[in-house]
Amino acid sequence: MQFQTIPGQTKLITQFRAMVKNDRLPHAILLMGPKGSAKLPLAIALANYIQCENRNDDVCGTCKSCLKSQKLIHPDIHFCYPVVKKERLKREDTTSKDFLLEFRTFIQNRPFEEIKEWIASITSTTSTANINTKECNEIVQKLGLQSFEGTYKIQIIWMAEYLAKDSNRLLKLIEEPTDDTIIILIAENQEKLLATILSRCQIFNVAKFTDEEINSYLENLNLSPTLNKEKIKQLADGDLEKAIHLTQQSKTDDYSELLMNWMRVSWKGHPQGIFDFVNQMIKSNKEEQKVFYEYGIHFFREYLVYLYTRDVHKMRLSDKERNTALQMIKTIDEEKAQSLSELFNESIHMIDRNINGKILFSANSFQLGRIMKGA
Repeated sequence: MQFQTIPGQTKLITQFRAMVKNDRLPHAILLMGPKGSAKLPLAIALANYIQCENRNDDVCGTCKSCLKSQKLIHPDIHFCYPVVKKERLKREDTTSKDFLLEFRTFIQNRPFEEIKEWIASITSTTSTANINTKECNEIVQKLGLQSFEGTYKIQIIWMAEYLAKDSNRLLKLIEEPTDDTIIILIAENQEKLLATILSRCQIFNVAKFTDEEINSYLENLNLSPTLNKEKIKQLADGDLEKAIHLTQQSKTDDYSELLMNWMRVSWKGHPQGIFDFVNQMIKSNKEEQKVFYEYGIHFFREYLVYLYTRDVHKMRLSDKERNTALQMIKTIDEEKAQSLSELFNESIHMIDRNINGKILFSANSFQLGRIMKGA
């Protein structure tokens, strides 16, 4: 992973370069950012940059350290991440090293994927992932040893929220690390981290991607010319991982009329209309159903922008969608729009929990009607 392979983040990358070159890099770093941002790629690129023997504005890519770092096998760059029980092992005995081969493959092929996709890639069950006590003890032990090849020992902890109370075991190490040790924590939810951890780290906020950065990344992919990249950018809302997933869908253009039709039949409470809609939706796979709900969230997010600003040009919607939004003013107020967004968001979580699609869409049809009528 190199800085140049990461879209955007110019200001943060420039700051990291200067800190490394001037030997002013903090020993404990926390990269905070939303889902689908460049948190993990940035952490890996920074670790590779630190270890590079001939770095300039980026890694050289050819030295011994770079060749190993690119394969995620550098002996002085350690990774910790949430895992589940490994076959033939007790959960309390399972740590990141037991999934190291899977992790390397996952990151090299899908660098902007997030924790949900990682967990799904290593288990087909509903097992709860975490970073356990044994893992924390091994981190302390590893960083207490001398480095193998590089000047620094670097520990990357992906999704530090999964440490929970076990992060207490790392407090002393983070506050008073061994010589030439750098710890890089990555997280999405600051509220789930212990205050004692936050106080010992220098926090760097990783912004979500802009539409221009997502567009630039998509332009470099071999995508079908029929894909509506503009709609994909809008639906992704700064989440590059979501944008990549949306390129694999074929129906992003169809959801506007589908959503409006659903709202009409739900408002009327027409049984046959609801029945037809539900049967249409259950023919789609789960990912397509989630994208439909994500479209609904996007539409009402932009609709709320208009309600707040009364500036039609600030809505990231097509002309047809804007006209539809304007026709809803007398029916859907701010409270109703927020309730609909919450309904759609909860529905995505329900799909992830494998709820029966027919039951979900049927129940939501009646709930949609109640919300619109203020019942």
